[in-house]
Amino acid sequence: MATGDTICALATPAGQAARAVIRISGADLSHVFDAMLPDCARTRGIHRSQLRIRDNWHPMPLLAVVMPGPNSYTGEDVIELLVPGGVAITRAIMDRLVSLKHTRLAEPGEFTARAYLHDRLTLTQAEGVAAMISAQTQDELDRAHAMLRGDVGNRYERWAETVAHLLALVEAGIDFTDQEDVVAITPNELHTTLRTLMAEIHQHIGENTIKEAGAHEPLILIVGKPNAGKTTLFNALIGTSRNVVSEHAGTTRDVVIERVTLSDADHAVTIRLGDTAGIAEHSLDAIDAIGQSRARDAMHDAHVILHCDPAGQFLSLPEHSATSVIRVRTKSDLAEAPSDNQRHSALSICALTGESLDPLRTALLHAAIGASTSSAVPARHRVNLSQALSYLDETASMIDPTTDRLAVPESLAFPLRAALDSLGRITGRIDADDVLGRVFSAFCVGK
Repeated sequence: MATGDTICALATPAGQAARAVIRISGADLSHVFDAMLPDCARTRGIHRSQLRIRDNWHPMPLLAVVMPGPNSYTGEDVIELLVPGGVAITRAIMDRLVSLKHTRLAEPGEFTARAYLHDRLTLTQAEGVAAMISAQTQDELDRAHAMLRGDVGNRYERWAETVAHLLALVEAGIDFTDQEDVVAITPNELHTTLRTLMAEIHQHIGENTIKEAGAHEPLILIVGKPNAGKTTLFNALIGTSRNVVSEHAGTTRDVVIERVTLSDADHAVTIRLGDTAGIAEHSLDAIDAIGQSRARDAMHDAHVILHCDPAGQFLSLPEHSATSVIRVRTKSDLAEAPSDNQRHSALSICALTGESLDPLRTALLHAAIGASTSSAVPARHRVNLSQALSYLDETASMIDPTTDRLAVPESLAFPLRAALDSLGRITGRIDADDVLGRVFSAFCVGK
């Protein structure tokens, strides 16, 4: 990613529309003004102007939003062109822009990356921007706003500040190991602070940990014994005959996944719906055995399981990690009327006629919302937090809180630095090298 270039991109969806927005960012956009907006004011504001696309074309009226750096989204000079939304005209403008010297198409996320590089956003706030764009429920939008506000990043930075302070005290203590009357931090103080910090991080992860759902898309898996109507239901839910349906058991031999959007008046959630091979005590052949094995493996990744049985005799499922299981009595057009107990414990449907598919979709939507909205800690955060916890625990295990001073402070510095690196990687703001300054600011060495 060459940060010295001027970048441009179509900021609105491609296609015919009344208006399109083209965004441009760079350290100096005078070449863009000179070549394409010679009559446009270069001061901050929204300006009516004329856009010169080609020398032999008549200038095109437009609105140009001019945002000089550093007070812009990226921290650089930014221009947003509000132009007619035709496909050909936007392509012509983009072609003209990239023909200018040191101007190119932006890479995915590069505008936000530049905002981070110019200290306009932290890494967690940048992730909040992406989360806001991809949010499909109000809960996801609320979490994205919390990240963008800095709530999450501030918490991580506070933890990193604590570790950096402890490391400064430990490293300062190394210089005074031969002076018994100078104690930078007592073992008990260090041990207590570490345990308190670890408890906070553990609680944060524990309150917000679930499996990742792809790109926040929960996996809903249709399972059941062979010839239970799973594939017919799968095809009905995705709206097309994706898989072959047969009255013979063992037709489905692999896990087939399709993306489906479920919605009602208030919510819209995209899920990954999976059709699986029928699970039985015995396999028909070697290929069927592989299919059943893959179905069992997929159940470890499922967020919701749709358990199908035409007779309503739902036997125990293989081991799985789903947070919700929905029982479905399939083939209701062929089966006897369910008993009161069966009616309350399972939803009777007929995928061929569409009977009760809408109530099933509603149940799936609610289950999917529960699965997708419980993922509050991004995977990158969890990995680094877990690493930090491991290093903090290693540090605490080497401390005897009953002694008066740290026995070997040098041995504590490495895991503390590693913990600080792990926390700093989340926000990108704190580096272990910052500790050098903290050693001198925390103590008056001349006393």
